[in-house]
This record gives sequence, C-alpha cells and structure tokens, in this order.
Amino acid sequence: MFLLLVILQAIHSVEEFIFRLYERFPPMRFLYRNAPYLAKPAFAISNALLVFIGLICFYYWVQPARKGATVVVWIWIIIESLNVVAHLVWAALIGGYNPGLVTGVLFIPVLIYLCYLTMHISPRQTIRQRVCA
Repeated sequence: MFLLLVILQAIHSVEEFIFRLYERFPPMRFLYRNAPYLAKPAFAISNALLVFIGLICFYYWVQPARKGATVVVWIWIIIESLNVVAHLVWAALIGGYNPGLVTGVLFIPVLIYLCYLTMHISPRQTIRQRVCA
C-alpha cells in the first residue's frame, strides 16, 4: 500500500506538471517572479526527487520493515494529507480546478486505508506484512 502511495505521487506530479502548476500556484509564482524560466525545471527536479525519496523510503525502510518504518509511513501520510487539503482548499477558493486536484482526490481512499493498516499493526505483525501486502 505504501508503494501505491509513492506511485500515486508520481502520477500526481505528472498531472501538476502537464497542467503547469508551477505557473499557477501563487507561492511558486512569487518565488520565481524574477526568474520565471526556472520554475518549470525546479518543479520537475523537486517532484522527481520527491518520488525518488519515496522509493528509497519504501525499499530501505518499509519493505524490509526496518526500525523506524512506521514513522516513515506516518510522515508520508501527513505530507500527502496536507497536499490533499491544500488542493481542496485552493479549489474552493478559486471555485474550480487547479493542477493536481484530480489525482489529489485519489489520495483520500489510499491515505485512509494506509492509516487504518498502520494503526492496526499487532505486536506479532510487522509493518511489512501490513503496508506492503
């Protein structure tokens, strides 16, 4: 299930890139106002790095159920939940679509199920048995 979260993040990043979130998101517009030509490559690199970090988290911590894997999963749940909330609030404020909204909504059932799995790990089960199944 954690790997699905990372894959969904990759798809989400593609939606944001295709529909030019880097040109529309107010904080990015402000950040790159003096060098707008840097926004697109910076966005692509940061999102590729995010997905790469997600894969590292999966293969290094979550899949082998290393110490700290549960913490890693919770950090990702929190980050992706904040991302969903940001997209929903922004959509409400502008009264319509924003780049990443469609795939952002797809995170909701995955995050809920991943929370459920993570909270219901018994002492005899490892996180690997729960979130990698």
